Amino acid sequence: MEEVDVFIVGAGAAGLMAACTIVNSTVGSGLSVRVFERQEKAGSKILASGNGRCNLGHSGSLAGHYRGADPDFVLPVFKLVDEDTYAKIFRNLGVLLVEDEAGRLYPRTMRSDTVQTALLNASAAKVKVDYGIEVFDIKPANSQNDSFVIRFRSAEIAKKSKRAPKDNSEQIKDGQLRAKTVIIASGGKSQPQLSGHESGYTLAEGLGHSRTELYPVLVPLELEDAGRWKRSSGQRVRAEAYYLSRSGISSPPSAGEFLFTDYGVSGIAAMELAEAVVKDPSMLKGDLIFDLLPEMSEESLSDFILSQIKLHPDYSWEELLIGLLPQDILIILLRNLKAEAEIEKTKKGSISIARAMKNLSRPVRGTRGFKFAQLTAGGISTDEVNPETMESKICPRLFLCGEILDVNGDTGGYNLRWAFSSAYVAGKSAAAACNQVSV
Repeated sequence: MEEVDVFIVGAGAAGLMAACTIVNSTVGSGLSVRVFERQEKAGSKILASGNGRCNLGHSGSLAGHYRGADPDFVLPVFKLVDEDTYAKIFRNLGVLLVEDEAGRLYPRTMRSDTVQTALLNASAAKVKVDYGIEVFDIKPANSQNDSFVIRFRSAEIAKKSKRAPKDNSEQIKDGQLRAKTVIIASGGKSQPQLSGHESGYTLAEGLGHSRTELYPVLVPLELEDAGRWKRSSGQRVRAEAYYLSRSGISSPPSAGEFLFTDYGVSGIAAMELAEAVVKDPSMLKGDLIFDLLPEMSEESLSDFILSQIKLHPDYSWEELLIGLLPQDILIILLRNLKAEAEIEKTKKGSISIARAMKNLSRPVRGTRGFKFAQLTAGGISTDEVNPETMESKICPRLFLCGEILDVNGDTGGYNLRWAFSSAYVAGKSAAAACNQVSV
């Protein structure tokens, strides 16, 4: 049976960073590292992050930007990997970081493939990565728990192979290897078309861990009235919105760009509200309450509308308000209000229109699910992991990092910051553990 020092499940952001950390550190010098990835390439989610620009982090304090059963679990990791250390990690990989006006950190090239390639380059000579391999079982090798036996298999769909039999059966290859330490960095359940999968949770549970419920977050929302708003599909508006449950509980507001679609609403501002929607226990969801002009008070907006009426008394409502909202959104809003027929062009009418623009209610059906989610909320309980080493408290020499844990952050680079930082700590700790045991 093949033996390795460190075995890593997953070649995504966390898995690649853990591998690079081990082989390029003093403590990891000379250690053998093997990585198995279910997909046919590494770092698929890295390539998709930040609209292809790879938002690697955010400057300033990280406290208060993470959620989970224990939001403060991340703080010891970020004490070990502070902003200067984080920048140095990427500088050593050949990637310089730049900061935009909002404090978001990107590779200087503004290209996500820069980060993916740098990680692969840093591990190419010393790490063996196998693609299209599924790990389905990890168990301690003996009662001393001084190593693990990893069972894996590969599946090639016959229709993709010229040599395959005509019945489209799968060609299954099984194998085993033994490792001193294991890092599970398989990511979350979101975006299965890229690499999302539940297998990492199952492996951790098989080794004694528990997990909290999984939710799709940072995901577009489906709205019940999408059909009536179909004309607005593709229109963007800078607005503010919050989720109001049927029991009267309001989420914190989310501000920014909302994209109206044929199924509901997307855009980062909308996706930030998804967590409140999925955690609403009611089967019947509540409403999104939009303020379509958050930069103006209701009074100042109604005054502006009234001034337009005085300047253009012969204009229709659409003509009076054309400068406030994208035309297709405005048309539907006015149609729903029956404005031309029922709202007079007076001070009272101006107040009614302003109130409608700043309190637009649209009923929520739900989210678009894990397939369209950027992130998975929930995961392996952080109570069972040491945040200073990322080592399991239940199974010695097992390390967990990244999205598989019950940690999810805000948009703006916080989630990649967590994935890379926790993986860096896990990699160093796993390398140190290897030097204390023998297979």
